[in-house]
Amino acid sequence: AEDGIDTANNRKWAAEQMNYLLGDNPHDGGCFSYEIGYGDKYPTHPHHRAASCPNPAVSQCSEANLHTACPSPHVLYGALVGGPIYNDGYNDSREDYVHNEVALDYNAGFQSALAGLNQLFAQDQFPMTNNQCPCTNDPYAPGAPAPTTPSLVCNAAPAGGAPIVGR
Repeated sequence: AEDGIDTANNRKWAAEQMNYLLGDNPHDGGCFSYEIGYGDKYPTHPHHRAASCPNPAVSQCSEANLHTACPSPHVLYGALVGGPIYNDGYNDSREDYVHNEVALDYNAGFQSALAGLNQLFAQDQFPMTNNQCPCTNDPYAPGAPAPTTPSLVCNAAPAGGAPIVGR
């Protein structure tokens, strides 16, 4: 876009792609952010070992933590998961590493795109978009209430194990 090749349309397209990732999409009735911790609805089961293990003082981390239906004990605020398939299908499952892994390659691109859009905003050049999502619960906004934390005990036990405790 910066090389003068259809600048306005390419900037708008980039902003709308970010809108999609942050909630302007049809998943779960709409307004589902693929950035963990952003908005009212976001992934709670990322494929991420450290996020899915309870506090070490409470119990040890094992393969069983991968298979529990409990939300991850640790929220990876700001991390982007792999996201949906071509038809907007998405299953928030820790075992689905393709769609729920938090990986450096796409998180780096995500952060870079956010930085570029932030620069456009600062220069009063942010493109007008067709964002239809009324997401307003931005935990990063000044004065926003602190995000809620998952419950301290999840009663769903992993296969052959006791409930995961310690969040």
